[in-house]
Amino acid sequence: MPRIFISYRRADSVTVTGRIYDHLVNAFGDDLVFKDVDDIPPGADFRAALEHEVSACNVLLAIIGPGWVASGTPEGVRRLDNPDDFVRIEIEAGLTRPDVLVIPVLVYGAPMPGSADLPPGMQELAYRNAAIIRDDPDFRRDMERLIAKIREFAAVREAPAPPPKPETRPPSPASVQTAPIQPDLFKTAPIQRPGAGQVRPARAASGKPPTRNRRWPLLGGIGLLVAIAAGVAALLANPSQPTDQTPPVPTSDTFLSGIPAGDRSLACGGEFHGYLSDSIPQETWTLTAAGQGEWVLLTLDAEPGGGLDPLLTLRDPAGEVVKQDDDSGLENNARADFQLWSPGDWTVEAARYGGSGSGNYRVTVICDFQAIACNNETYGQLSTGHPEERWLFLGTEGKPISVSLRHANRNADNTYLNTSLTLLDPGDNVLEQNDDVSPSNTDSRISFTLPEEGIYSLIVGRSDSDASQEYAWGEYVLHLECDSLQQQAAPQSQTAP
Repeated sequence: MPRIFISYRRADSVTVTGRIYDHLVNAFGDDLVFKDVDDIPPGADFRAALEHEVSACNVLLAIIGPGWVASGTPEGVRRLDNPDDFVRIEIEAGLTRPDVLVIPVLVYGAPMPGSADLPPGMQELAYRNAAIIRDDPDFRRDMERLIAKIREFAAVREAPAPPPKPETRPPSPASVQTAPIQPDLFKTAPIQRPGAGQVRPARAASGKPPTRNRRWPLLGGIGLLVAIAAGVAALLANPSQPTDQTPPVPTSDTFLSGIPAGDRSLACGGEFHGYLSDSIPQETWTLTAAGQGEWVLLTLDAEPGGGLDPLLTLRDPAGEVVKQDDDSGLENNARADFQLWSPGDWTVEAARYGGSGSGNYRVTVICDFQAIACNNETYGQLSTGHPEERWLFLGTEGKPISVSLRHANRNADNTYLNTSLTLLDPGDNVLEQNDDVSPSNTDSRISFTLPEEGIYSLIVGRSDSDASQEYAWGEYVLHLECDSLQQQAAPQSQTAP
């Protein structure tokens, strides 16, 4: 379980901090939540006690109210400018430790401080994603989202270490993949409804205009690039060979073989190539992270024409293995999704399963995504600055699916979300779209049989077909049902709740 330290100023946020503390204690227990006023014994040196508690925590909540930045002493000196200020000491101690999740918590409508507002040792706080805790009636829902975030972080830290990788291929596919430390979003347990503390926090605003037929370039064109890469490989290996003959096994000169280790850096949204053989049994790549819990999806695919069975291993900045995969991708390829909780350089190792085989490989990096598992339900929210959300799921050829999308509740002004749903194939081609289930039901539903194996996308948006003032932005519920041709029950109609 996480150990949580709450940093705050009494004059700025003592009342709401007390409410936040009570909710955290109910969720995690009073022995795992530290708040200075309640926990330091009378007569103790609170400086030493604070330093000890910060060093023992793995989650630090910085409660920021409207007067947090400008708070000053009776002499007119800003407290944050004093190196002995205890709020400054607490936050700086948390920011210097890569294993501590530091979350700014904005209360009473306070804005997020900019780096120019903070002393040098605290400026990293300005780049941490903040949680917003509003007054009633939103307080409980905001706290549930914060608690869910902390639980996600704890699940990553506390999962058991993976067993040793077998030296030879086992007969059963179920025993191929090494047990991951991090949860697999494509195989996760059902997300609980609001009230159970499992609501996924809404994603940051994209600032892009809404569109019902939007193409997503992050995955788009991958199939075309693979085909081009395969053709280039064959031409480089034997330019005079007729195209109707079987291409030769690629050599180390086909792609970017022998790349110096310092030059093998991965970046979001890119494809990266290498070559493995008996003389090059493994190549390592570097993925630099800010350590703010960003989600990343990696695929390690063997290029056509070789005999490579890829093995993917991920190590955190401390060198510990956090995930390893052999065959979770298409065919015998590897796939892993994970969260980058620690800042620094993460290591991605491309190797050969069983230590044999050779060929070219391709690493694809997808960042900032959300995934939904089959037979699962999840939640989200759309707004003017965040008009769409994209959810990925792992699909199987010939598998029928049914997807339902409905508004979650009415807004305070009695308006609600009029949904729009789009299904994209692994190449980002539109397979199916739906606006309204029926003339009297403005929610959305799609039933479809998947044409191939791969990672599919569900684009959740707002319908632009009706400009009625009854419709607005708001929260939604997305449900994915797999392996069933039966129609889902109709989503909640526009007359409820």
